[in-house]
Amino acid sequence: MKYLVTCHSYVSVRRSIPPSWNAEYLHTGSVIGPLDTGTNQYFAACDTSYTMLGELINKEDVSFSPELDQFVTNKYKARSSLESTQGVPFTICANNRVDWPYDQNEKLIAKPVCGTRSRNVVITKHGETLPDIGEDYVVEKYIDDRYQRISVDGYVCGEEIGIFMTYDNMYFSDNPTKFHYLGFPSVFHDNLKLKSRFVEVISELKRKTGCNNQIIDIEFFAVEGDFLVMEINPRISAFGPALYEKLTGVNPWVFMEGLKEGVVHKPAASLATLPTAVIRYNYMYQPGDAVEIEHDEETFSIIGDGVNETFSLTYRFSPDSKPTCEIIEELDSQYPTNSLL
Repeated sequence: MKYLVTCHSYVSVRRSIPPSWNAEYLHTGSVIGPLDTGTNQYFAACDTSYTMLGELINKEDVSFSPELDQFVTNKYKARSSLESTQGVPFTICANNRVDWPYDQNEKLIAKPVCGTRSRNVVITKHGETLPDIGEDYVVEKYIDDRYQRISVDGYVCGEEIGIFMTYDNMYFSDNPTKFHYLGFPSVFHDNLKLKSRFVEVISELKRKTGCNNQIIDIEFFAVEGDFLVMEINPRISAFGPALYEKLTGVNPWVFMEGLKEGVVHKPAASLATLPTAVIRYNYMYQPGDAVEIEHDEETFSIIGDGVNETFSLTYRFSPDSKPTCEIIEELDSQYPTNSLL
């Protein structure tokens, strides 16, 4: 049996489950160890499930690395211990008071050291007092909004490191820490410097943690021809898998199963030949179980339950590779957020 483990609802993974698989959805709240890795396979679809499975499986599944999880979950440790993440100035804020050791006129961003899903992220400046959230903050220089934010879902398998899919992160213009859209693939998908930076970071992570045979998601800033590390996640994008088979020609869970066995199922590679897609964040609340709404052949929405998914998502796929700006315009015109419920 194969288990897709996530803290999100079943509909968040339903479309991506391969029809040929004997697979079940497993919520993180239902996971009880020890786990039978002799007859079962487990796949993490969120940060929480990766941490949980890594602890319960320990070394019995090469695609989980507790060392990697501990390394990147702590944002300060990831910044201070990796040479490949040193491009963005940073410091630790241990008493909620911002004491910036560099140019004190700079705009800054504070993130919980072990935070996820962009929660409790604060735009700040030197001398300010941050909200008490029960943990330290890592404070970084704020990278100007004119520089694109890019995510790479890539992989390491033995000595091979490569890219599975990329996407551009787009934020609300009046709230630059709040996601609005994701655009697939990134306009930088074929950029050799981006690929080189990804290989550099993964190679260092592998040396320091021994991680292997898995997908790792890295967010980058595209700054003046270079790519600076924004954040590292030890798993596949939480919401991308519903689109990935259409975009790459390879089911993401089949791809991850191959990695466990030391096999790389090559995804479609070139930006020129890839279809395109967009995910829109709707931030809508609906009590009860999460639901999926199919709008047309290429568009559907997942409406979150307000407990595990505090926002809802609308997906739109373009088989004829329209630019993501056109997909967004069409999506917002045909299926505006306020019309979904």
